[in-house]
Amino acid sequence: MSNSWLISQKADLSFFFLPLVAIWAGIFLLPSSVLAHDLPLWAWAVFILGFDVSHVWSTLFRTYTDKDETERLGKKAWSIPLLSFLAVFVLCFFSVHLFWRILAYLAVSHFAKQQFGFLALYRVRQGRIRKRIPDKLVIYLAVLYPVVYWHVAQDRAFEWFVSGDFVFLQHLQLPHQKLIFTNVLYWVILAAWLIEECITSVTQVGKIAYGKIAWVLVTAFNWYFGIVYFNSDIVFSITNVVAHGLPYMVLVVWYKLRKNTSLNRSVPVLQMIATIVFGAIVLAYIEEFGWDMLLFREKSELFPAYFVGIFEGSLAVAFAYALLALPQITHYILDGIIWKISASNPHVKQML
Repeated sequence: MSNSWLISQKADLSFFFLPLVAIWAGIFLLPSSVLAHDLPLWAWAVFILGFDVSHVWSTLFRTYTDKDETERLGKKAWSIPLLSFLAVFVLCFFSVHLFWRILAYLAVSHFAKQQFGFLALYRVRQGRIRKRIPDKLVIYLAVLYPVVYWHVAQDRAFEWFVSGDFVFLQHLQLPHQKLIFTNVLYWVILAAWLIEECITSVTQVGKIAYGKIAWVLVTAFNWYFGIVYFNSDIVFSITNVVAHGLPYMVLVVWYKLRKNTSLNRSVPVLQMIATIVFGAIVLAYIEEFGWDMLLFREKSELFPAYFVGIFEGSLAVAFAYALLALPQITHYILDGIIWKISASNPHVKQML
């Protein structure tokens, strides 16, 4: 039986779509003078720490705090973090700038794969349909075309992580007219996909997958307007992390609740939500405290100064980077393993 939504209509709208719609409504109401500023500290704490860094730590509650999940990972449970630590340590010992560049492209890949991952879950709910325009092509286009535009336009007033982390294609020097053409083509392809999706889903499974369509269109809108239309650090930062972090944390909570139900474990819903959400936020604060205390000292209003000056010299700095980047890189790698619908993840299939 085809299902239009991933969790339910109410849950999908409440957590996957409406928060982002509300944020975009506020952005379009804000004057350009406000959007021209960098992300203020309070917004960084709410959105970057509260959504982005926290969602990284929510993976901990999906894996390492669950004995049978860790056992299913086997050697990967310890080899992934160990090898990640060693790789970052060696890389940062030779070039911190190269570390940030590689991490930026790993992050872009991770963001794109997460959007496809959710789309894949929606496709399971929908049932198999045959189309000329593949879903995978469209979702990757929705994410990666704005990133390519970012590389070519060269006038964006924001960075992914740090200044110069992307390799800007200065030699192309594409005229504005060609960028307008590709922008229009972007939306034409999405419109063609939408028309075909509606027709084929009705004819082949008898029901339009509204959640799946909303996921693709909201992804396209968010990335296009966040990067191409607006040239604002505030807009890009807030919309990017909310669209990425909030659905993921909800997915982790939903997975844990469904798994406990299938195993007849009695864990109160509010207790589960509080453990994952507040636990992830506390761990995110500790991590960001470490970045600021050991390396950057940019947010003293949020993080008191302890041990400043200890991590100096190439070996110590490389160690600090390897330690602090470990949760993020482990999350990137594990995320491509733990959500696959396979024999190694039996509860993911049960969840759907």
